[in-house]
Amino acid sequence: MDSKYLECLFFQFCRAKGIIVNNKNKKIMSAFTNWLNEYKNLVIDYAKFVTNLGIDLKSHELAEVGKGRIDSIVSYPAKVISPHANSLGRESSSLLIIGNTPAISTSSGLITISDINTFITHNPYNEKLISGWDELHNDGNHDILVGVFGKKNDKDEQAKLDMLNRLFNKLNHDSEIISDYDTSYDSYFAVVKSDRVKLRNKVK
Repeated sequence: MDSKYLECLFFQFCRAKGIIVNNKNKKIMSAFTNWLNEYKNLVIDYAKFVTNLGIDLKSHELAEVGKGRIDSIVSYPAKVISPHANSLGRESSSLLIIGNTPAISTSSGLITISDINTFITHNPYNEKLISGWDELHNDGNHDILVGVFGKKNDKDEQAKLDMLNRLFNKLNHDSEIISDYDTSYDSYFAVVKSDRVKLRNKVK
């Protein structure tokens, strides 16, 4: 698997556990492996949470951004725009937001996007990865969903929720926005979601 992808997941693990790593000893790597197995189940639970909010994770009009084999929640024909998409058997790519216009950067060049209504991501590896997503929402032509989730005893829960709140405050509140938080046993799930695709379809 892509070493850069595993590195992203590893630092996510460290933030969740409040670990400052000086070296990756066997004990740390064993804990990371256990966390990955637990995280896969959390991803499944989060996908159910998102589905219950009315998101079709198999829609050809939806693109998931920045994820790979372990933390992706979509299925074909939904698109995956990610440097780690090769772990899913898809072409590696990146989302660019130029002004308020999304485009896909691939090894063969820049591709404009005309068939995507909704962009989603979750547990961004860093906040820069959702830079410009407020502009996607505010242009009125695209919906976004950004989510976070984890265990209630994670050290970074509040930091993730604060990140969502910063995004929420940048969104144009003249249009419909959903902010939701829920818990299940020892897990938490939260999203900020614009919700205008149905309205646009009615207008059409």
